[in-house]
Amino acid sequence: MSKPEKNDGCFLLKKRPSKRADGFRRNKVKNDALFHRFLAVSCLLRRRFRRSEDSPGLLSAFQIELANERKDIRRDNKTLSVNEKFTNFVNSVRERGRHYFGNDKNIHQGRKEWFTPELKEIIDKKAKAYVDWQLHRSTSNENKYRNRYRTLAKIVQNKVYARQHEYWEELSIDIENAVKVHDPTTAFQIIRRLRGNGQSRNRIPVQDKNGLTLTNSKDQLNRWKEYFDEMLNVDTTINEQVLLQIPNPTVDDEELSRQNAVSTLEEVVKAIEQIKNKKTPGKDDTPAEHLKVGGHYIAEWLHEIIHDVWEQEVMVKEWTEAIIIRLYKNKGDKRICGNYQGISLLDVAGKIFT
Repeated sequence: MSKPEKNDGCFLLKKRPSKRADGFRRNKVKNDALFHRFLAVSCLLRRRFRRSEDSPGLLSAFQIELANERKDIRRDNKTLSVNEKFTNFVNSVRERGRHYFGNDKNIHQGRKEWFTPELKEIIDKKAKAYVDWQLHRSTSNENKYRNRYRTLAKIVQNKVYARQHEYWEELSIDIENAVKVHDPTTAFQIIRRLRGNGQSRNRIPVQDKNGLTLTNSKDQLNRWKEYFDEMLNVDTTINEQVLLQIPNPTVDDEELSRQNAVSTLEEVVKAIEQIKNKKTPGKDDTPAEHLKVGGHYIAEWLHEIIHDVWEQEVMVKEWTEAIIIRLYKNKGDKRICGNYQGISLLDVAGKIFT
């Protein structure tokens, strides 16, 4: 892809040819006969946000507050059930996580995708300089504050352009690398993400068993429930005689003792570290990142719950449930339920237990 100039427009993603091409100068096109084949481009850039979990001060405050809250809960409620303990655990981690680290979906909503904390800092300085200038209008210091504002405004303009240019280069490299390794799926995923304005999956009508299109959201939800219920809950007949013929494996006493032992704190810590980041959380809405940054405090709290589950032989209710997300298989009619596959979203804490 060509390197954009300062006056270049955004890379285009329209389906119709245009007589003019935003972002390309006619004097750059050697063959005028091909000029009309350029596409008019508009896109929404997406940037990688730096997570606030990187701050040691926030991490320490988050961990200490969780430890104190756990002490308060244990002091005031000494006879809690397993489910009540897990509910308190989830509520504390979720609320403290949102307080210290925020909710990415809400915090970054409405921002330009190339926007960075560094840009926000310099823009805030420019805004303050403008206020100072207005407060000193018609005074002997007006020129001083006006010049400071104009200087910062110029700096902001240059930094914004530099960041836009930098992010455009990142996107171009990502698309080019995907094409070079013959990975068109990734390339088109980036392009579709940039284009946006696609039809929401929830707004796509579906068909019932008889091929009748359902447009009402309640009818669609019932259809999906019916589809997954029939696919997952299949009636089967089990021959008990066949099961009796299966030999039982021989396990020595040492291995049997190891398997029957409750998980240790070290095993819980290791399981938390192995959970992948940037995965959609389950019903508890608690991301894996918040469990990881909780450190030893989170591990001890979760180990206590796992110990009770093992000793009391009572499973946490949320760990037995999953949220089913439907994903289109990229082939066939989107209105037919059979052209989708279901993905189960499990609680992160439940994954650690298993």
